[in-house]
Amino acid sequence: MISHDGVGASASQPAATSAAVSPTTTDSKWITLVEDQDARVFTFGACMALMDLRGDGRYALVVGELNHTSGEIRLRALDGQSWRDTFKLTEFPAAVLAINLEPGDSGRRTVPAIAVAVGNLILVYKTMKPLCRYQLPPLPALKEEVDLWQAVRAKNIGILDLVGGLTVVRVSYPEAALTQRTRAFLLLPAEEREEFVREHCEKPLHRSTVITCMTTVNNKLKDEHSDQYLVIGTESRQIFIVDALSNMTKAQHDVPDVPVTIATHGTFLEKYRIFTSCRDGKIYTITKDYPEVVSIAPNDRPVTLLSTGKHLVVPCMDGILYFFKGKSHELQHKLDCPITCAEVIKYEATGLRAVAVALTNREVHIFRDDHLVDLFTCDEMVVAMKYGRFDREEGALALVLRNGTVIIKLIKRRAKFDPIVQEKPVKPLESLLPKKSALFLDHTVRERENCKRMNTAIFDNLTRMKYEINKRYADSLQLQTAGGTIRNDVILTPQLLGTGPCFKLIVTLQNTASDTPLIGYHIYLEMDQSMYALKGRLVEVRLLSLFLFVFCLFVLNRICINRPSYWHTIRV
Repeated sequence: MISHDGVGASASQPAATSAAVSPTTTDSKWITLVEDQDARVFTFGACMALMDLRGDGRYALVVGELNHTSGEIRLRALDGQSWRDTFKLTEFPAAVLAINLEPGDSGRRTVPAIAVAVGNLILVYKTMKPLCRYQLPPLPALKEEVDLWQAVRAKNIGILDLVGGLTVVRVSYPEAALTQRTRAFLLLPAEEREEFVREHCEKPLHRSTVITCMTTVNNKLKDEHSDQYLVIGTESRQIFIVDALSNMTKAQHDVPDVPVTIATHGTFLEKYRIFTSCRDGKIYTITKDYPEVVSIAPNDRPVTLLSTGKHLVVPCMDGILYFFKGKSHELQHKLDCPITCAEVIKYEATGLRAVAVALTNREVHIFRDDHLVDLFTCDEMVVAMKYGRFDREEGALALVLRNGTVIIKLIKRRAKFDPIVQEKPVKPLESLLPKKSALFLDHTVRERENCKRMNTAIFDNLTRMKYEINKRYADSLQLQTAGGTIRNDVILTPQLLGTGPCFKLIVTLQNTASDTPLIGYHIYLEMDQSMYALKGRLVEVRLLSLFLFVFCLFVLNRICINRPSYWHTIRV
């Protein structure tokens, strides 16, 4: 266990990104309070919480993690400089967070509780002792699945028929829609299925779900001491708002896909918003008393979701950090390396609102809106972060490195998070414009002084030109339609393509009469049938208006196959 000032920088670490210059150790804005290299903590950011364990004002770091030595999953706390209060868990938790079960204005000191999401259960601990638990309500099973199990219980169908019917149901519905009994039955070998049916067919059929993500929402006030409800995302594509103390479900929402990460804004009684990223890569927004689910689609899958109150911060796997407000992003930062985790920083002493982003190159960037305000480097890649209080100090950032080291940094009280000046090489700009001559300057002065006259002259010339064009075109139409006969009203243009003995004959008809369409006419092709072969010598023209009528025929010269010098005229 080591406690010292500064950051644990590595001499072999590559240079910072091109967007900024890394500050030195002397002007660092952080103090390293704890650096435990023997902690061997392997966890995620959703399974970390900074909270007051016993209500005495001393905050500790609570993590749900996997012990690589023994292989057990446990819940333990870093209180001061030592680890204590270890609890074993049945499986790896989906989330570990602190929650206020009682309001802070109740006249007595309130102690926050720890909510641990494991499977379909939420285990609640207070002062590191078990308090209560909440189990998700069972879901109704599929009707086809229930009918099959009832039929096999009544011995109307056999084991093979049950296997075939359940296989069809599994193909027709998602895997999560099946009950645990059906999934276990289909995985059994053939010789064990009959005994499994005999043992379980009399029991009622229930379908349970699994918690995938969890967060909290304040009940009445936007204050850290207000009582809170749990917001739970499940594998069944549902979101529950739960009062863990009374085991009551306050609200329930459906989402198009399975939620992965979740964030909230507002209070439950007034107006709340739930932001969730699902497995389809989209972000959905759920608002109280508004049934429509609004979706946002970033370019890549989100790493996590962070709500700062002003923006929805979305770090994505392609290294882009988005700041959304509504359905469109206002700001974005393109980073040089992929993002591993991110956390919101709210330092009340200076009013700092920032976002800490950890990258795969062992750097942690601090962004305030569209500015990079700080940058520090760790010995290993950061895989989990959590911001809050530690011990009796504010502005603590807990980091978990890839090798299991736990680092807790504190913001210096006099630290100023000013934008870091970007240092980029300045290149001389090569002008592509020619030099301004005296003639060019004279023309410029003349256009500036006579701009109205020149604009009027240009539009007059344009109007006159349009008039002349329309007049010439009208005169040509009158010449073509003189006499009023069909022969003068129609322009027929034949075209013969090919070198023989098979030719392609294209005939184009155009009606030049301005107000008289031609209806019910035919085109007849006259030729020597002993010499040419043609399918369809009579073509019907049902309606010929001002548009073109084009038809194509293939003509075969029969004699030309043996005697190439023979030809004859085709009349249209």
